Amino acid sequence: MIKKIFIFTSLLLAMACSDKKEKEIAAIPMNFDWIRLDSLFMKTPDAKMGELSAQYPYFFTQSVTPEEWCEIRKGSIFPDIPAFANLHYADLYGEIEKSVGTLSAEKKEIKNLFQHIKYYFPKFEPPKVVMLISRVAYETRVIYADSLLLIGTDNYLGTQHKYYQDMDKYIRADLDKKNLVIDVADAFADKLVPRGIHLTFLDNMIYEGKKLYLESELLPKKTPADLLRYDAKKYAWAEAN
Repeated sequence: MIKKIFIFTSLLLAMACSDKKEKEIAAIPMNFDWIRLDSLFMKTPDAKMGELSAQYPYFFTQSVTPEEWCEIRKGSIFPDIPAFANLHYADLYGEIEKSVGTLSAEKKEIKNLFQHIKYYFPKFEPPKVVMLISRVAYETRVIYADSLLLIGTDNYLGTQHKYYQDMDKYIRADLDKKNLVIDVADAFADKLVPRGIHLTFLDNMIYEGKKLYLESELLPKKTPADLLRYDAKKYAWAEAN
């Protein structure tokens, strides 16, 4: 009986400490630029395209004129792939608006993630977050490069989306906006956890374990199954066996 009381008391103390820490983290000031370049690219009038490309020069190849950019956005995304020759930027952006929406909830999650990073790494400065159309480049759907965090919104249309049906099931299983903040945390963990060279299989396992631990600290509301992008039932089965 005494042992049970001790365990229960310990759990209460741990929960109280955790709640206190989370309140401290939530109070950390966090402001960052949030740019929907996907929307700006598609909705900017032709006459203003030059101004847009001048404002964001690192996203617009300077050898391409504003007039050519206007033509590009009216055309096919994959003109050299017959199966997708009729898929235009306007079509893809329409699906982004419908399936991804404003991403207001995801923005709050990313803000909370940044606050956690700042708590554990005080020198951290939030990057400029830029949403763009990546032409479904799912392997690089989130890129963190110090002052910039790039997110391809066309990679989060949902597992069952028609544009993803020719992909392997294990790939499209990740392409849902519920995984967006996890992908962002993963991109930061890649930078924050040192990785050696010429790693053995065991070294890789240890490295991934360190990353997973860091991500669990940065995203405390996410379960291990969430962080691994596993179905909860499949994760429970794997853990039990």
